[in-house]
Amino acid sequence: EPPNVAVPTHFFKIILAVKENDSGKLHALGCFLIPNQPIPHDDPLETYMVPLNALERTTGLRFFENLKEETVPLCEATKCELIPPPKWIP
Repeated sequence: EPPNVAVPTHFFKIILAVKENDSGKLHALGCFLIPNQPIPHDDPLETYMVPLNALERTTGLRFFENLKEETVPLCEATKCELIPPPKWIP
């Protein structure tokens, strides 16, 4: 009897980017929940964005509890896109 191996159905990534500008610091936050299956490389990355509090509820974890600054959505502050596989290899 082979051992059972748990394979996650999804994985997540949280990005907090901080950029200095003339008016101070810009905090951009992106939370992504991506299915553990092949996805089209031309899918908009925004398709997989979820609110931080939804990801915290799903994972049972707390992120950035001490962050006092307001954040803007990451994909509004910068270009968000999936990198096609041919560009993965330098």
